[in-house]
Amino acid sequence: MDIRWQGEIHIAASYDVVYEYLANFPRHAEWAQTIERMEQRKQGDEYGVGAQYHTWERQGMQSNRAPGEPITMGRPVETLAEVRELSPSYRIVWQARTVQKPLMSAELSFDLKADAGGGTRLLQRIYLHTSKPYDLLDKLRHRTDPVILRAQLRAQWEAGLRNIKEIVEGDVRARQRLVNFPVEAVDVEVRERHV
Repeated sequence: MDIRWQGEIHIAASYDVVYEYLANFPRHAEWAQTIERMEQRKQGDEYGVGAQYHTWERQGMQSNRAPGEPITMGRPVETLAEVRELSPSYRIVWQARTVQKPLMSAELSFDLKADAGGGTRLLQRIYLHTSKPYDLLDKLRHRTDPVILRAQLRAQWEAGLRNIKEIVEGDVRARQRLVNFPVEAVDVEVRERHV
């Protein structure tokens, strides 16, 4: 089965802030509906391209996980992700495939574009491919109609975009509070000690 999806969301943060967050792959576990954790297994080149991450996921068609919450449902799946492109403040592309058979693979990307108001338009594209044995096993396990499956995947991916927005905008607001935090002047008396 092949599924192509794209979704777009506006984030009230500069594109360089959004890029910095998304290019930090282990932080994908904060927003993604399926990822429990990611660990880097191989360094990439000087720009990070070619870096590989071992990923522990739970595939359960979950679309209600809030940022940072634990994943409570789904079947454990391990994937290997490899960074294919990192164009600072503009584009991130990676591929992922299941470690175990039957195989499933995906190509995922983020494209970032500054908007006139100082925010970012974030476009995510996903191309998901599952092998015939994977499809058969999934059909036997879940008895899910392909139309329902596509709707569940769409809801899951849209929830991920909403989580990214919530996290990044929350980080920006927190930084602004720190910058604008009022500091009271305190007079300090210094006495010299003469020995």
